[in-house]
Amino acid sequence: MLFRPRFLAPHEDVTYWQRAVSSDPANSNKRILLAFALRDAHRFAEAEAELREAVRLNPVNAGANFELATFLCKRGDPAGARVLLIKIITMESGRETNNSKSWIDKARKSLKVCGTVSP
Repeated sequence: MLFRPRFLAPHEDVTYWQRAVSSDPANSNKRILLAFALRDAHRFAEAEAELREAVRLNPVNAGANFELATFLCKRGDPAGARVLLIKIITMESGRETNNSKSWIDKARKSLKVCGTVSP
């Protein structure tokens, strides 16, 4: 599990995660954490790009899909968010784990928050 160092200023946090991503560019989880750092530094376009890359690298990563959906919802793209949230529900519905159920619940709640109707 990866954790963000909380003691860093936003620009230091970005630098930390940029280095982590450059050492392991195919790691979608590191890209998600870089996206969080970029968001905290108000670098929203770059944050969205990292989230999109995380989903591209690992399309079945529910966390990457959820974080991108949340980002899209907050920036006013409920249609884009809905596509990803429905994808999470569809992907996780075939699995019988607590983690899958948690992702389904989160996705359904986000569909409501983002102004769309839950499937």
